[in-house]
Amino acid sequence: MKPPYRALVESANAAVFILQGTRYVYANAAAETMTGYSAEELCNMDFWEILHPDERDEVRLRALSRQHGDDVPANYPIRILQKNGSVRHTSYAASLIELDGRPAILGVSQDVTEMEVRRRQVEEQLRQAQKMEAIGTLVGGIAHDFNNILAGITGNVHLARVFAGDAEKSGAKLDRVEQLSFRAAGMIRQLLAFARKDMVRMQTIDVLAMVSELMARERMEIPRHIDLSFETGMVTGLYIEGDTSQLQQVLLNLVSNACAALEGVADPSIRVRTVLFAADDSFLQEHGNPAASEFVRISVSDNGCGMDEETMCHMFEPFFTTRGVGSGSGLGLSMVYGAVQMHGGVLDVESEPGKGSTFHIFLPRHSAQRQPRSFVPDTELKLGKGECILYVDDDASVLTVGCEVLRSLGYKVLSADDGLMAAELFRAHADEIDLVLMDVVMPVLDGWQTAEQILKLRPETRVMFATGYDHAEILQGQQRPAGSDVLIKPYSVVDLSQAIRLKLDN
Repeated sequence: MKPPYRALVESANAAVFILQGTRYVYANAAAETMTGYSAEELCNMDFWEILHPDERDEVRLRALSRQHGDDVPANYPIRILQKNGSVRHTSYAASLIELDGRPAILGVSQDVTEMEVRRRQVEEQLRQAQKMEAIGTLVGGIAHDFNNILAGITGNVHLARVFAGDAEKSGAKLDRVEQLSFRAAGMIRQLLAFARKDMVRMQTIDVLAMVSELMARERMEIPRHIDLSFETGMVTGLYIEGDTSQLQQVLLNLVSNACAALEGVADPSIRVRTVLFAADDSFLQEHGNPAASEFVRISVSDNGCGMDEETMCHMFEPFFTTRGVGSGSGLGLSMVYGAVQMHGGVLDVESEPGKGSTFHIFLPRHSAQRQPRSFVPDTELKLGKGECILYVDDDASVLTVGCEVLRSLGYKVLSADDGLMAAELFRAHADEIDLVLMDVVMPVLDGWQTAEQILKLRPETRVMFATGYDHAEILQGQQRPAGSDVLIKPYSVVDLSQAIRLKLDN
């Protein structure tokens, strides 16, 4: 008759085995079921043979730690390989025993594969729910901002009709429509910058000129009762290397957040300051020893509601917002943080409930050996000289408006709504066409393929692309013809006229 404990072990639901060294000397029936090997086969095998390869280093480390007397949990998850090659998840516990006067290991394993599968399913469901919640927050914020812009556009279009007989008033309303349209385009660029944080187009920037130009524009956007001021401690010499659109978006986000923080505040004000900042050792150590020691500091301060410590701990997290549903996407400050990091800069925040907030942006100063970017835009409309343009776009409304605009600029226009039609038109009118302007993503033949066919017929043909897709992705396209230019929609008629004129004259 077997001892009671032996019968209990052999009938246990958990796999029980004994190792001496790394060799099996005993395995119960549950161990056979879990591994797929018979007890006889196991007793001719090494422990490492059934252990998943990815687990071996961890198990060795735990064994060594236990030998050195370290406090290591005796129970932990490991994966094993069954005889048929399947992977099983187990909960494993080991104890030191003595067998026949020699040290041995008593191991107990419980197959938890189904529990692990279920756990992963629950985790995936939770991740999906969190993702959908984040997307919902984003969509709500973007919808709110876009609806505000669209309300401004439709209102100004209505007023332009009302003032149709007054050229000055109707023109002002239409100018406002154009401004709002490009503001919407800026939001799209902001989302793309957030999604692809390595997209930076660096150039030398005169910070004073950039901020001055932006503040003049922003004064028209924010409520009149808010006092917006720009102060600087220097007149010239504040240059940085940066991406203009991203840095402008950083400032726009900070000013927008400041406006929101000023709701209900008496005598609300926003101060934007630029100064030259020489970093001392404590500053460099606090911020991880950035490469630069001299910075241009841009500060945006408000006397609004301020933030408590809890809010400040989360303020740079994507989708985190203290505003109500539909009042913001929660992306603004995370974009600010990412953009400053991409520029090798430092971001400091000072805030206290009821006493306002100040965001300090430190950007490495540049010697400006290259010509700084000018912030005085060229607003001259460049007219055509009767040249012929083949214009291609698969969107009927864009095609119609584009043809009318090009004709208003003084060009002859041939049009096509897909790449195949464009290639056929070019074959028929190759000697007349001076420039091809077309979309990239089109049915039948895309822009790259169409250009390839056109350039085979006449290699010297001037080609320009216009696309609403991401600028960086388009420029990385391996099929883009050498020497072709890319315009990103939406673009102003002035920009279009200048780009075409430059292409034709060169």
